Amino acid sequence: MKKVFLAALLTLLIVSIPSITQPEEETTLKPHDPIYIDENQNFTLENGVVSGSGTEDDPYIIEGWEIIGGDFGIRIEDTDVYFVIRNCAVREAESNGIVLKKVINGQIENCTVQEVLREDGIVLTNSHNCTVADNLVENSYAHGIALFTSDNNVLKANTLKSNSLAKLYHGIKLFGSSHNLLLRNSARYNKIGIEVRDLNGHGVFSVENILLENIAPDNEVDGIRLLHAIDTTLVGNTVSNNHEVGIRLYESSGSSIYHNNLFGNALNASDSLASENQWDNNVEGNYWSDYSGWDRNGDGISDIPYRIEGGGLDRFPLMRSWKPGVVVMGVKFTGPDEFVTVRNWSDEDVDLTAWQLQSVDLGTEEVVYAFLFPVGCQLPANGKIRVHSGPAATGRENNPCGSPEMDLYQGWNDLEDGGYVWDDLEGIVQLINDEGEVADEYKYHWWMGG
Repeated sequence: MKKVFLAALLTLLIVSIPSITQPEEETTLKPHDPIYIDENQNFTLENGVVSGSGTEDDPYIIEGWEIIGGDFGIRIEDTDVYFVIRNCAVREAESNGIVLKKVINGQIENCTVQEVLREDGIVLTNSHNCTVADNLVENSYAHGIALFTSDNNVLKANTLKSNSLAKLYHGIKLFGSSHNLLLRNSARYNKIGIEVRDLNGHGVFSVENILLENIAPDNEVDGIRLLHAIDTTLVGNTVSNNHEVGIRLYESSGSSIYHNNLFGNALNASDSLASENQWDNNVEGNYWSDYSGWDRNGDGISDIPYRIEGGGLDRFPLMRSWKPGVVVMGVKFTGPDEFVTVRNWSDEDVDLTAWQLQSVDLGTEEVVYAFLFPVGCQLPANGKIRVHSGPAATGRENNPCGSPEMDLYQGWNDLEDGGYVWDDLEGIVQLINDEGEVADEYKYHWWMGG
């Protein structure tokens, strides 16, 4: 059920969120008094509306205003028409910067909220089907962005910096809110980067919150924290250099945590209900900077599980950091059959025509051998290719491309049939795309293979 919801929500995200155009630097914002709209008919010129009729195809647009001071900057309540707040700046608001309360179908895009004196930068309360995207929120007294009992919202590409000036506030906080998706947000220099918390502490409200590809570095306490939350998925997050715990799960259950990068945290992860959460997806887990495993079969996954404080277990820790796209995941470089595993971690098929795999000398940084992928070779989403060399590859034919897993043997330049490519001590694997650019690079050492 969780995977079905994730796929559906990602499809909805791609289809429903328009591309956001950043304002030109010379754009001049016009001063405006605080804007307060408390019902549909109050979307008027006097309240900052510059265009639109409130429909999905023609939303009301509030744009181009600078609001300084006041109890709040922009506050919209009890509406269900479509509207967009974009390219506005709110500074030094006394209470909150931008507030949506009991709102459906609202969007906040490319706004700047700074120096909120007493509460949150952007806050949604009992609001649903809203999008908060490409905003900068910094130096708020409490939370950067806060959702209270607000469901089915998308938080995308927001920058939360130096918020939570007092107590344990957060860059982003979800409180009693379900079915929300967080994508490519950066939470930095806050007390806590991102927190998901149940409303009453009983784990019945925070359901299916998906934190996908967020960055939570350099926070004073934790990077990502789940408190009394259930069925929360954390995928593709980079959590680094937090002063206490990278990812902390406390009294939380049903969580699925995989394809995250954790490095440089005082403690990378902890889990108080370890038996009720899963730190991998049954195939791959997370990358842990404080762990050097052994990868005997060259699939990019350590042979030894990673243990998490509290008893959690990542059964399939990654040998290298996760990133969306086509990557060199692992290398097996001893024995008659040596190969490199190329993995497509993206959600789309990739045509590898004119792509190359290169063996680079670690000392001279010169290309020693190159493998050219077959014309029309499709690497499916989440698929993998093993590119073989060595004596065991002699006389072998390439598998047809397009399968979830395939093996390629023919395509090496200037390599004798059955020759070795990979040094048994250390070296560099480079993946070159069809434009001649380095799509990925992997430095391997003797202890990574076997």
